[in-house]
Amino acid sequence: MGVSERRNQEREQRRHAIVDAALRVFSNKGIADATIDEIAAEAQLGKGTLYYYFSSKEELLKGAIEATVDAHFEGLFARAGQLQTPYDIAEGLLVGCVENFRKNPAMFKVLYMVLAGPRAAHPGVLRGFVGRHMVWLDELRALTVPILKAHGLKPAPFLHFVGTHVHGLMVLASSGRPVDGLLQDSLDALKAILNQPPKEDV
Repeated sequence: MGVSERRNQEREQRRHAIVDAALRVFSNKGIADATIDEIAAEAQLGKGTLYYYFSSKEELLKGAIEATVDAHFEGLFARAGQLQTPYDIAEGLLVGCVENFRKNPAMFKVLYMVLAGPRAAHPGVLRGFVGRHMVWLDELRALTVPILKAHGLKPAPFLHFVGTHVHGLMVLASSGRPVDGLLQDSLDALKAILNQPPKEDV
């Protein structure tokens, strides 16, 4: 690895460390009460270093939310080739989101702080979220629409329904409810709604 490549890698690692520290501080203190000084201390870096990567707390929040959205959807369809039914799609989304939640609960808590807050509070942050979310939705539609149509379902209402279900589960999990119980309740409800027979014990 050359010097330039190593420096770029170190910069990217430091950026990730700052974002992770910011998520922890935002999660514990709230977005309004969190300060750059606290985030710098959590990241074990000087405040000047933070300003080198992010020009303001709002820019740092935007970077954190964009990283959060990317991680939120990461690997959700690793089993894309195995999806055969509408229930497979719903299960894949719910289980994937819960697995990502377990990796970094603070990330989801901060995301829903922003989404539940006043729209005017963080307009740039919301634009960043919506942009990344729409890219992911396009990928989701491309993957799932043929399956849903083959089962006689209208894709848009189905995906809106499951998306709302996922968001509700994540909000409850972010508030401290046990995520395993929430996931099981959600899967049981979806099986009933989609008339999915229970899997037989092997």
